[in-house]
Amino acid sequence: MDEIISGRVHAVNNFEIGSSHDIKILTRRAEASDADAQVELGNAYAEGDAVAKSYTKSAHWHRRAAEQGSPEGQVGLGACYYLGRGVKPDPEEALRWCRSGADGGCLLGLWYLGLFHFAGVGFPKTMSKRCVIGAKLRNRGMPRPVELGLELLRKCRR
Repeated sequence: MDEIISGRVHAVNNFEIGSSHDIKILTRRAEASDADAQVELGNAYAEGDAVAKSYTKSAHWHRRAAEQGSPEGQVGLGACYYLGRGVKPDPEEALRWCRSGADGGCLLGLWYLGLFHFAGVGFPKTMSKRCVIGAKLRNRGMPRPVELGLELLRKCRR
C-alpha cells in the first residue's frame, strides 16, 4: 500500500536497484533518454533507494519521462504535483498529467483519476461530498480501493 501512497510507479521494464553501481547504469540510460530508466530513477530518488532521497530529482526524472510520452512518467509527475513532492502542489497539473498517463494505459493513472473524482480535485465541488459518503461506506466494509483512497487523503493532509 505504501508504494501506491507514495505515488511510486514502475516502468514496463522494471530495473532492480541494489547498489550505487546500479544507479550509475540507470543514470546513464536515463541521460540517454530511456524513459523507463527515467521513471525508475525518479522512483529511486522518491524512495531513497540506493541514493539520497530527493523529491526535486524525482520530479525532474519523472518530468523527463512524461515529456517523452511515458504513461508511467506522466502519472509519476502527476503524483509529484498532487503530493507536492519536488514541485509546488498543483491539483490541476496533477489531474492533467495523471489523465494523460491513464489515457496512455497506466493503471495507477486510472486509480488517481478515481481518487480525484472521490476528492473533488478538478471536478465540481459537490464531488467532495463523496469523501463523507466514502467514509461511511468504508465503515460498512467497502473494498480495498476505497480504503487506499482514504489513506492517501489522510497522508496528504498531514
